[in-house]
Amino acid sequence: MARLAAWHTKGVTESAFVSLCQTPSRLLLSKDDSEHGANGIAKNAKKLHAYTVPSVTAWPIKKINDILERGHAPGDEELRDWLGGIPSEETEVLFLGGNLADYWTASEDNPNMASTPQDRTPIKKARISFDTPEMMTDSRTHCPSESGH
Repeated sequence: MARLAAWHTKGVTESAFVSLCQTPSRLLLSKDDSEHGANGIAKNAKKLHAYTVPSVTAWPIKKINDILERGHAPGDEELRDWLGGIPSEETEVLFLGGNLADYWTASEDNPNMASTPQDRTPIKKARISFDTPEMMTDSRTHCPSESGH
């Protein structure tokens, strides 16, 4: 699962994980400014959605890296290098499970939204809170799009 989570952060594979961010405004600091990157999401999401998820279902980058450090599969070292290079100004946490809607608690208009062309599909972004906030250290931000990835 840690390998799938690391690949999810790279956008390499479909997975059971959904990307969430604790502080959506920090997405604007990201150097990942591609169309579906953190900065693009921050500027194009119409709404910010808040979720409160149990800490056991949340996989911060540190947790993923700690698991990979114990692994010996081909590619684990490259995945650890990738995770180590994720910008510290981003705060991504992966949610494991397909029932994210069960944890939805609020929505608000995105104050950072840039004007976008009418034919462009908006990208949603999420905020989360934890029952154990220390799980949010050293991670990256990318929030769910319309497809949930």
